[in-house]
Amino acid sequence: MLELLNKTNCCAGLYAAWNHKREPQMTCVIKRGFSFNDAGIVTPLDLSPEIIEVDEYFSEAHTSSLQNINEISPYKLGGETYLYGTAYPEQNKTAMEVEYNIIFNDEKAWKKKLRITGKRTWNKILLGYVMGKPALLEPTVLKYENAFGGCNPENTKENFIYNPVGKGFNKASGWKVMNLELPNIEMGPKFLKSPPQQQLPAGYAPIPVYWEPRKKENGEPHPTPGEQAGCPYSEKSKISLHNVAPLDQRFSSPFVGGEKVLLKGFFDSAISKRTIEFELPSNNLEVSLIIENKISKLLPVFDTLIINTDKYEFYTLSRLGIPWNMLDSRNAWVSLKDKPEIDSKRSL
Repeated sequence: MLELLNKTNCCAGLYAAWNHKREPQMTCVIKRGFSFNDAGIVTPLDLSPEIIEVDEYFSEAHTSSLQNINEISPYKLGGETYLYGTAYPEQNKTAMEVEYNIIFNDEKAWKKKLRITGKRTWNKILLGYVMGKPALLEPTVLKYENAFGGCNPENTKENFIYNPVGKGFNKASGWKVMNLELPNIEMGPKFLKSPPQQQLPAGYAPIPVYWEPRKKENGEPHPTPGEQAGCPYSEKSKISLHNVAPLDQRFSSPFVGGEKVLLKGFFDSAISKRTIEFELPSNNLEVSLIIENKISKLLPVFDTLIINTDKYEFYTLSRLGIPWNMLDSRNAWVSLKDKPEIDSKRSL
C-alpha cells in the first residue's frame, strides 16, 4: 500500500490513475499557495488551499462555465496556466484592455491581451443590423458567459461548440439574428463586425471537458477498458487530454521557477492600475519514494500555474507519477519535506 507522508505546509494527495501509456500509476499532486501585493512581493500562504478534486461550475455543468476545475490529473503535456479574475475599468470608459504576460528564464516572452467592452447589441436597420454604441464599463468577470458563444434560444442543441454559454452566436447563414447581445470580452485582431461572424471565445479560464477542443482531445472512450487495467481512454485520445487551459496558454515545457509574471487591468485599487510584476518561486521541496526501506529521490514537475487576481493569490501544481498496481501490497511511502535552508554565513 502506497501512503503519503507530508511534513510541509503544502497540500498534497495521492490519486490512482493511468499514465500516458494507459498503464496504472499513483499520482502525487502537490499544491502550493502564495499571495502577492501591488509591489510584487510574494509571500507563501500559511496553509495552501485544498486540492480541487471535482469540477465546479457557476451553475449547471452544461449551461455554465467553470468556477474551479479539478486539479488531480495524472499528467499534463508541457506546462499551462489559467487565470480567474475581474477586469476593472477606469471611470467613464466604454472599453479597456487586460493583459497577462510571462517572461521565461530564457528571456522568451508570452503575452495575451483581451479587450473588454461595455454592453452592446445589434440594432435592426432597414437592410440588416448595425452594432450599437457600448455602454459605460462596469467591473467585468472574466468568464466565458461574457465571451463569444452561445446557442440558438429556440433549439439549445444548436450551439457554438467552443463555448455554448457565451454571447453573440448567430447562424452563419440567414437573416434572422437569434442573439442580439454582443460579447463583452474579445481578443484581436479579428473583432466582430457582423452578426453571422464567429470567433474563438476570449478568456483566461480553464475549458470544460464537454467543449472543444477538450472534447476532441479526450477522444472516444475505449470499448473494453478492462483490457487495459480499467483505463477509459483509447488510442484516439491525445496526450494533451489532461490539459485544461486554452490552447494559447499551453507551453512546450513545464515551469521551473524564476519566471516573471506581469498583470495589468485586473485590480481595483488606484495604485494597481499599473502593471504588477512578480517572480515565481523555485521548488523548495524534497520528495522521496520509500519502498521496503529503499529510498529513491523524486522530482515533481511544476506543470500548472493558477492565478486568482481577485484574491491577489497564485497557486502552483506539481505532480509526479509512480507506476503502481492497486493490488500491490508492499509497504511504501511518498515523503514530502522542506529543503533545509543553507546557512550563508561561513566560519572564518
